[in-house]
Amino acid sequence: MIRSLCFPAPRSGTAMFSLIAIELLVILLLFIANGFFAGAEIAIISANRGRLRDLAEQGDKGSRLALEMAENPNRFLPTVQVGITLVGTLAAAFGGATLTGELKETIDATGLPGIEPWSGEIALALVVLGLTFSSVLFGELIPKRIGLHNSAAVARFAAPMISLLGRVAHPVVWLLGRSTDVAAGLLGIRCAPVRGISLQEIRHLIEL
Repeated sequence: MIRSLCFPAPRSGTAMFSLIAIELLVILLLFIANGFFAGAEIAIISANRGRLRDLAEQGDKGSRLALEMAENPNRFLPTVQVGITLVGTLAAAFGGATLTGELKETIDATGLPGIEPWSGEIALALVVLGLTFSSVLFGELIPKRIGLHNSAAVARFAAPMISLLGRVAHPVVWLLGRSTDVAAGLLGIRCAPVRGISLQEIRHLIEL
């Protein structure tokens, strides 16, 4: 009974592979969304503020918003984290709930002796490993590399969308910011003036 609830009834091969393709596409889109936030975060932090300030004075809205975020990380960072956490949770839930069942059916269809009792566990392990690797590569490392090497352009492009998310999720962002302040205060950490981070420092962090 439990196994029937966890894993769907077998389907035809064509329908199964079509469904898997759609599910993989959805997960890929979620990874891209995660990468957007990760790349935007590193770009806004590392962007040349003098360049952003010059563009903002010329009327560039994206540069103005990116500059405001870089100078007010207590609001910017919680907003990015809300986006990353939401997308990551959706990807994990979607992948775990759907891909595992589809992969189990594929493993069962191989007909290998003795594998059927363990097909669910094998499918779950493969999905977790695959999602973790893909998430780190496509949702973190590659976007951060792009954001680092094109920081000003990425920051200008991403800032308006992050600003919109910040307004939509304002209560959550406010709560996270205040909670961070309280926790930091209890640890004896005082807010210091925000300084720019050099490209060398960012590269060192990514290479670790």
